[in-house]
Amino acid sequence: LWHISHEGLELEDPANAPNYDHLLVLGTTPEKAPDEGEIVTMTFEKGVPKSVNGKEMKVSDIIRTLNKLGGKHGIGIVDIVEN
Repeated sequence: LWHISHEGLELEDPANAPNYDHLLVLGTTPEKAPDEGEIVTMTFEKGVPKSVNGKEMKVSDIIRTLNKLGGKHGIGIVDIVEN
């Protein structure tokens, strides 16, 4: 729920540029994301998230919802070169 990563195959050779259309499952590149941002509101009870945009849901569903919203807007994409 919290993280997804890709490695192996063409990514093992730093000479290869990543094919984001093939790699990205939960999101999109910032270049393909909407030009307009989206306002998201959350409510918490004793530090525990309870709702997103006024809709109450289980924490696991909140995480899925936020992953979907963030992915839609190209949030969370990082390239890392390992030794």
